[in-house]
Parts: sequence; structure tokens; C-alpha cells
Amino acid sequence: MNENDEAMQSEQASAPKRAPRRSRPLLSRPFLLVAAFASALLSVGMHQAAPALAAAVEQRLIQGPGRNTVAQRGAGGIEGALHDDVRRLAMGLDRASRSTAPMQRLMPLDDQRVAIPQDLALYAAEVEQFAREPFVEPSARDALVRHGYPAAVAGVAWLQEQDYGDPRACASACRVHELLAASTGVEGLVLDEPLADPDESVVRRFRAAAVAWRRVLERHARDESAFLNLVALTRRARPVEKKD
Repeated sequence: MNENDEAMQSEQASAPKRAPRRSRPLLSRPFLLVAAFASALLSVGMHQAAPALAAAVEQRLIQGPGRNTVAQRGAGGIEGALHDDVRRLAMGLDRASRSTAPMQRLMPLDDQRVAIPQDLALYAAEVEQFAREPFVEPSARDALVRHGYPAAVAGVAWLQEQDYGDPRACASACRVHELLAASTGVEGLVLDEPLADPDESVVRRFRAAAVAWRRVLERHARDESAFLNLVALTRRARPVEKKD
């Protein structure tokens, strides 16, 4: 061994040894602390917001849009089709009051679309008396409601025959709207009595309501069996009233 080799070995022995290099973790401790804190805040916020969100969704399902309260908790099948149809009809009443809306055409009931009861004339006379009386006891309406399908057909037929430029006809029609709502369970198609003589927009609105009730009858209650199914659907869709 020469002098150069001895000198090199001496320098290596005297040099301080370096500590082995440790691998750096992918996520530093400060980052993990910040992430944990943010996760906790998010969890608390969602926990507090969840009841409010659930309540809002539940209220929306029960009330539905506008005045239509046929809306039920489920939106599928026959119930959903009924709900959507009545909602469109109710929206049509609002559009009818616009100056650009067309005047709806009133037509008598078509026996190809609606099963006409044999004794319809008898029920039509009762509906006429009910509609024209200025003061009607609630029991009178309840008695017509109990007649079921024939009284509902008579009410819809009566609406097709009125001159809605007459304020008395509008007032009577409002009473018949309420009768049909009570008979079928379909709400949202009941109009308020006008406070002044009907103008063109009021006439369009009342004619649209008469057509809407005719379409409900033709599409969802064209005979006794369909009428009973309609009543069952609307009763099931209503929220249960809690007793004190």
C-alpha cells in the first residue's frame, strides 16, 4: 500500500457518517390535520342541513305546484298521469286569462266518450236547483255528492251550457265547481266568483274551467267504474289529517 492509499483511508475514517435518508410521506401532518378539520365541518353542516332539506322535499311532494292538491307522494303509474293531467289543466286556467289566449269551445258531452246515465235529466234538475239557489245548506251539496257518478256527469254537462258573460252564471258555476271537486276529489279547477261584471278574460277563464272538467270526466271518469277509481286515487293522495 502506497502513501496515497493510506491518506485516502485516513480521510474516509475521519469523515462524519451521514444518517440514512428517510422516505418522505405523501401527505404531511399539517395537511392531514387541515383535511380532518374540513371533513368535520362538512359533516356537521350536512347533519344540520339534512332535516331542513328533507322537510322541504316532503312539503313539495304534498303541496304540489299552484293550487292543484291532487299531487300525491308517488309520481308513477296512474296516479302520476292523473296528477300531471290535472296540473296542466290548472295551468291552462291561468293562461286563459291572458289577452292572447283562445276562447275555449263549449260542447255537450259525447256519449262515445262518456257513459251517459239513463236518469241524467233527474240529476240535471237537482244540479240546476243547487247552482241557482243563492244560499245552499252544506247538506244539499253533500246529498248530491253521495249520488256519485250521475251527479258528477250532470254537473259537467251543466257547465257546458252556461253563458259566462252573465255574472249570475259565473257565481253558479263556482258552486258547481265546488260540487265537482267534492265529488271527484280533484282540486285546482275551482274558480273564485268575479267581483264585477265578467270581462273577456273572465269569460275565457270560466269557459276554460268548463272544458277542463269535461276533460277530467272523459279521461279519468268516463263511466261508473272509472269514476270510483278516480275517487279512490284522490282520497289516497290526500295527506292524513292528524287529530289533536
